[in-house]
Amino acid sequence: MADWLRIAHRGASGHEPENTLAAFRKAIEIGVDGVEMDIRLSADGEVVVLHDASLERTTDAVGDVARMTFAEIREADAGSGERVPTLTEALEALASLPDTVASAGRLGPVEATARLASDAADCNRATILHRALGLRLLASGDPNRARRHLERALALSPEDSSLEDSLAIALLRSGQRPRAQALLRVAEAGYRRIVLAPFDPAATDLASLRRLFEDAGLTPIPIAGQMPGADVSSADADERRAGEAALYAMVDATAALGGDQLNGVPYGVFGHPMAPVDAAARERSATSVGKVADYAHEHGITMTFEVVNRYETAMVNTAAQAMEYAELSGSDHLRIHLDSFHMAVEESDAAQAIRAAMPRLAYLELGQSGRGLLSTGAVDIPRLVQGALDDGYEGRWGVEAFSRSILPEFVADMLAIWREPYAEGVALAEDAMRVIRTGWAASSVGRRAQRLARGASDTGSIIRPA
Repeated sequence: MADWLRIAHRGASGHEPENTLAAFRKAIEIGVDGVEMDIRLSADGEVVVLHDASLERTTDAVGDVARMTFAEIREADAGSGERVPTLTEALEALASLPDTVASAGRLGPVEATARLASDAADCNRATILHRALGLRLLASGDPNRARRHLERALALSPEDSSLEDSLAIALLRSGQRPRAQALLRVAEAGYRRIVLAPFDPAATDLASLRRLFEDAGLTPIPIAGQMPGADVSSADADERRAGEAALYAMVDATAALGGDQLNGVPYGVFGHPMAPVDAAARERSATSVGKVADYAHEHGITMTFEVVNRYETAMVNTAAQAMEYAELSGSDHLRIHLDSFHMAVEESDAAQAIRAAMPRLAYLELGQSGRGLLSTGAVDIPRLVQGALDDGYEGRWGVEAFSRSILPEFVADMLAIWREPYAEGVALAEDAMRVIRTGWAASSVGRRAQRLARGASDTGSIIRPA
């Protein structure tokens, strides 16, 4: 079993005022492994430890941090006589702890923060500033500058696996090869495929990306989508043709990457719907997607469409609707992608939904209610896995989670990801594998495999099921 880290959120904030030296000292006294804090930049360039953009909630003063000097901020009482500390003071107080994380997105102007990071003489301070700035730039859609700061942070802290993960994302989004180490760690966790974030195939070096995944022993699964002006459900013929062209391009990109599956929301523009979808739009969409699915099949690629909740589309929200849409497509090759997160919103019985979609179900994705670790949340993932296997599901499994700091800001806004339910991607992947294996072990398939394994062990023979 993996070791768990106990991280004090804003210090021991349940015992002392958050993000204060008292809270940090109390965290050490309690015996935590690390501390998470939030940092912002004052008007005169001091990095202070404070969560909010203003002082009202956590101090007895009023004012915006970015408009106040450090001396003015220092006059505020942060609770129990504590003052707002500087980052340097916080790091000194936490010197005995191995893990200190400063949340991204709290800093002031990028240029001023970059100068502070470059000028920092203390290694920990420089690492935290470069990390925070890199994650902020990554979330705001500037992967090139994010990459530079994350590389500097990693050079200062080469053993930090979370930096490797963030840098891999920045490199992918800037059209460059991510470091192989991050992908290798995903493969080592037991995964064979990795779902890619949206990308422009015309602006991506597909050959280099393919070699990278092959070297890591992973097969990529791209995702396809639509956008205004390129929408297969549109009544405008030009828009439908543009939407089809975008889908065909993603099939070709999947083949170029060596993939055999294309996921996504290909049936219309993703986003909060304002009205139901009429029958004509659904038929236009299904007809176009069916043609692309047949084209994908001819190239050895399985095309799936994801069933998402009512807040993200009005086209297909339930397994029953998905089966109707697939039949309407006229394609024998179009397959369904169900997600436990969306099923928890839309289905009265997730197990029954899986059974209803089983004839076309090719991808069953596991996502928790809070978009974080599969071991936390309202969805009983092991039971869902056990039930699907017992009902005869033999398709692929996926894991989905989101954290605001690793998403482009516009994507996080679109998905309503306002929090950071996890900080380290590989740890999430390892947790998911444990949860999935728990469900597998309880299923009839898992129990049979375990009996075979025990039999092989007892006799010393090697059993290779057909």
